Amino acid sequence: MAYVVFRDEKALIVVDGIEGKTYDKLDSPIFSPDGKRIAYRAWRSEKGLVVIDGTEGEEHDNVDQPFFSADGKHIAYKVWNSGKRSFVVDGMAGKEYEAIGQDTEQFSHNGNRFGFIAKIGTQFCAVIDGSEGKTFANMGARSLRFSPDGSRVAYVAGNANGQLAVIDGVVGEAYSYGVSIPLFSPDGKRVAYIGQRLATQYVLVNGSQSYEQSMVGHANAGISKESLIFSPDGKRFAFVATLDGFQEPLETKSCAFIDGKRGEKYDGVGSILFSPDSKRVAYLAKRDKKLFVVVDGVPSSEYAGITPRSIKFSPDSKRLAFTAVRDGNRLVVVDGAEGKAYFGIGSDSPKFSPDSRRVGYTVKRSEKGKELVVCEEIEGKEYDGLGNDSLTFSPDSKRVTYVAIQGGKQLIVVDGAESPAEYSNITGFSFDSPATFHALAFRTNAIVRVDVKIIGVK
Repeated sequence: MAYVVFRDEKALIVVDGIEGKTYDKLDSPIFSPDGKRIAYRAWRSEKGLVVIDGTEGEEHDNVDQPFFSADGKHIAYKVWNSGKRSFVVDGMAGKEYEAIGQDTEQFSHNGNRFGFIAKIGTQFCAVIDGSEGKTFANMGARSLRFSPDGSRVAYVAGNANGQLAVIDGVVGEAYSYGVSIPLFSPDGKRVAYIGQRLATQYVLVNGSQSYEQSMVGHANAGISKESLIFSPDGKRFAFVATLDGFQEPLETKSCAFIDGKRGEKYDGVGSILFSPDSKRVAYLAKRDKKLFVVVDGVPSSEYAGITPRSIKFSPDSKRLAFTAVRDGNRLVVVDGAEGKAYFGIGSDSPKFSPDSRRVGYTVKRSEKGKELVVCEEIEGKEYDGLGNDSLTFSPDSKRVTYVAIQGGKQLIVVDGAESPAEYSNITGFSFDSPATFHALAFRTNAIVRVDVKIIGVK
């Protein structure tokens, strides 16, 4: 538990009942993703510093908000001194620069590497683990990317001939009308991006052009940059393209391209989704103002609307569910079977249990009506509201937990059993075992960690 205390025109942080040092002013604390570490900014005599796990860092002219790596083991923050900027990573200050790209800093997913974009004179470069890369006239904003395992790095840069992708220090071919931010495959072995020259786009995978698309003839003709996707095993690749006036002269048509093969033509095609085992493919499509999901090449029933983010494969890849609209109401479709219709269904719904056997979702009976959880088509208790994205299955799939709102306070519900309604906000649900889980919550101006044990479960 942590909270801020103001005393005699000073401020201090109390963590688990222990008071920290006093400062002229300070920020609210931040926790590491695992909830085990804490950090905050503080100012003393107009100098800024960062306090990490109770230990003060050095003072600077100013300090930016600290941030943890995904595993919580590393922490970094930007500092200013005499007009120069640098990063402090795990307590070690790096080289100073006259400018550092806004929001370009990031840890690799495993937390072992750190990079950002810096300005040297009139040029820019990527700084990875303290080492400066090649300099360029410009660099793509927020384009720095690490591969999932952190072993590789890519970004977008520019010169007089256009934009280009730099992958592991190797400078790619320049494209006069730009390139998209590189995308690594989950296994890190492949990287894809789109390059454009005049009215022609190219899809490149590991530096080789795999597809060419003209943008002539239709206003929306071209390749969707956001649609590039690799399968979880990294072996398959897909994207969405809208055909040009030569391929489809009469009307605009879109197709999914999967492993180099073009799918059926539709009035529109949404994002592509691979199953967890990489063997199956699904995507949203449109025809004659009706929406449907194409699963392994087979269209589902048509609906007035489908929530794109709701399309989900089960963990075992054998099942598929999504939220659809029919006659003005929402319903969940699981393996082609339609559930009961409701006024509204939660944006985070539906959800599969880890064993893929159970499906749960949140619903609302009317615009101002009560909210409840539906699991395996069984309705739970009604509440004033439900916590966003709080519906969670236990690792063994036997328990269902979520945050409910009643009388302006929040409580935790486990298989229908309720905790006291004494919190103003509950977030960060995480099971530690089939019998225990924790969450972060606010209570009387304090951040607390709530640990829950389910009785009768080993």
